[in-house]
Amino acid sequence: MSKEMEYLGGSGWQSAMEERFGPVPTEPEKKHFSNKPLSKLTAQEIRERWQTEKPEEFEQTDPAYTMPIDELRMKADEQLKAQAAEALGARQSQNATTFVSMTPEYKFCPANAEVMAAELKRRNLPGTVLDLVEIFNDLKTAGKLELNPVPMTPTRIYSEAELRAMPVEDARLAIEEMHRKGIF
Repeated sequence: MSKEMEYLGGSGWQSAMEERFGPVPTEPEKKHFSNKPLSKLTAQEIRERWQTEKPEEFEQTDPAYTMPIDELRMKADEQLKAQAAEALGARQSQNATTFVSMTPEYKFCPANAEVMAAELKRRNLPGTVLDLVEIFNDLKTAGKLELNPVPMTPTRIYSEAELRAMPVEDARLAIEEMHRKGIF
C-alpha cells in the first residue's frame, strides 16, 4: 500500500496531513468585537460579529441594537456625513497641494487661501484642480489675489528659413507664440 493510501485509511491521517501541509484548522478563530460599538464597525465586521456571536449576546453588547429605528437612521446619517466630509477634506487638500505645485504664479498665503475658499463656496464647486485653476484665473484677472512674480521666459525668434524648414504644425505654433509676444 502506498504512503498516500495509508494517510487516507489509517487513524493517523490527520497527523500525516498536518505533517505534509501544516496544522489542520479545527474551528475558525472567533473574533471579539464586544469592546467596539456597532456604529464603529464596518459592514464586514458586523457580518462576522453576527455569524460568530449568539444573537442574544449581540443585542446585549450594543445599545444601537435596542435604539429606535429613526434615531438609529439619524445617527447613521450623521456618521456618513462626517465620513464624507472627512474624505472630501482630504481630497480637497490633495487637490490644493497639486494646484499650488503646478501654479508658480499663485502666492501661497492665508489671504489668497481665504479668497480662493470663499470663491469655491460661493460657486458651490467641489474643489477639483480644474475648479481651482478656473477660480485662480478669474480672481487673477479681477486683481483679487497676491501673485508671485514669474520671470518672463524669452521667446525664441525664428528666421523665415527656420520656419519654412519646420513641420507645418510646429511653424504655426512658433508664429502664434511670437505673435502673442508682439514680435511677429
